[in-house]
Amino acid sequence: MQVGFIALETGSGRAKNVRNILLKNLLDAMLTTLCWWALGYAFAYGQSAGGLIGYSGFFYEGEVSGGQQRPWFLSFTFAVACCVIVSGCLAERTRLMVYPVYTVMVTAFVHPILVHWIWVDSSWVNTLSQCRVLDFAGGLAVHALGEWPLYSQPASHSYREPGSVTWW
Repeated sequence: MQVGFIALETGSGRAKNVRNILLKNLLDAMLTTLCWWALGYAFAYGQSAGGLIGYSGFFYEGEVSGGQQRPWFLSFTFAVACCVIVSGCLAERTRLMVYPVYTVMVTAFVHPILVHWIWVDSSWVNTLSQCRVLDFAGGLAVHALGEWPLYSQPASHSYREPGSVTWW
């Protein structure tokens, strides 16, 4: 999936930004891996603290045998997808060093909390009534969260006056 998004972003952007896009996507994969391993999985799927957030299982240590790592890896791919969707939205709109900060915040905190609310049976959202939240193929927890930055700032080369300052 990363390679497909890299191809899309480099094909949609200007030639001068290709290196920037490649580095951004490499940082995205590395930071998402570290953040999901250390914090994200625990906040998403750990024992529920009042249905708001998970509080156990930090620095995931699943069994290597018996397929215990499969749920971690599947949920990790959703976290990567959430961040890489944003990568395409923010191509040529932000500075390179802003995007890693965004990746850490989304992968370690925002996405896991939303996942906990939607996909965990004991969350506050799912205990409000007998009905559960229906999230087909990550439509809410991945895709909706991945698209909100699209509305954050127009592309600087398209809509800004020459010489104006882009703060983030």
